[in-house]
Amino acid sequence: MIDFEKRLQSLKERRQGSRERAIYESMESRDSATARIAALSGIDVREPENYETLKEPVSVKYAIGSMAPVEAKSTEVSKKEGNRVADSLIPSLNAKGESVTKRLQGSVALDIHIKGHSDVDMLIIVTNPVNIELPQINQNGYLPASDPRSLIDIAKDVRHKSD
Repeated sequence: MIDFEKRLQSLKERRQGSRERAIYESMESRDSATARIAALSGIDVREPENYETLKEPVSVKYAIGSMAPVEAKSTEVSKKEGNRVADSLIPSLNAKGESVTKRLQGSVALDIHIKGHSDVDMLIIVTNPVNIELPQINQNGYLPASDPRSLIDIAKDVRHKSD
């Protein structure tokens, strides 16, 4: 049998940190006596999640809570950090002769990530590859590729230059 109470507890800790950590952090904003009382009496000083206020069975609360999005501020911080890294990498690759751009993808881009547990997936895209397979078919007026390397070599070179 699935222990949804335990899963709800883990869900809250994943999203907000442990109760003990929250009490410790609250010592800065409360007097120490109030924080000690909260610690000894089992009071949870963390903000209640929306799913906790529902008058539903724990299994329904867990389903709703596990699908709840991370707060927008946290998502925005993750996106900004991914863009910061990509924005520092792209000029470096451009200086090394690679024509690249970026695109955010994955759980952060889709806003289905887990706070503190999801990484930011930034895709670096080569913008100028043209692959012609032999035998060549009528080129229909297309210009030859500006980069003579194969697509595999282009990907390898971009990866190597990113280190």
